[in-house]
Amino acid sequence: MDTNKYMEELKDLLKRGNGPGAIEHLVAEILSNINAKESLKYESGNNPGVKILTTTGRVLVTLGEYPEITQRALAVYIDVSEGVVTNIIKDLIDNNLITKTKVRRQNHYSLNVSEVGKHADIRHLLGMITSLPKGEDQEPLLSS
Repeated sequence: MDTNKYMEELKDLLKRGNGPGAIEHLVAEILSNINAKESLKYESGNNPGVKILTTTGRVLVTLGEYPEITQRALAVYIDVSEGVVTNIIKDLIDNNLITKTKVRRQNHYSLNVSEVGKHADIRHLLGMITSLPKGEDQEPLLSS
């Protein structure tokens, strides 16, 4: 199915007031036809083959950037299974690093900035980054 057909079908579903199940089915079909490796992926900057952050770190960063992202979209975005995302989100909630609230039928995630800032890995990374020497032509890594 091409993009125009997807759009027309989605508009039709919304007009008819079909339940979220029909829309979710269409979205799942669209996602299955997207080449996740090419279109939707977590960017690792200049070094796409080198991942500095763990999967948990990438989930945390992504939730900070996109608080309304679905677990399915997050799994596609960082190229892991939905089960992995579900378990990581549960761990992040259990460790008070994120909060999940439900708005209608959609989850919204927010970072607990004070708790994230206290995390030993974050403190260590920020300490290391702020101690890096700056070249004349480089922009500061972190603003003061």
